[in-house]
Amino acid sequence: MPPFEVPEGDPFGPHNLPYGVFSRAGSPERSVGVRLGDHVLDAGAAAVALGSPYAA
Repeated sequence: MPPFEVPEGDPFGPHNLPYGVFSRAGSPERSVGVRLGDHVLDAGAAAVALGSPYAA
């Protein structure tokens, strides 16, 4: 299954994207992310990758 393919009936699909704060294992740094299925998209990293002038 591709990383962003969400099974039918999953509560966290493209129509319900909950935001939250997360940290990676072993790192105290926190990031804002979006849950999609069993995955978390790092919203800040996505903004940087897309060239956002507001990304820090």
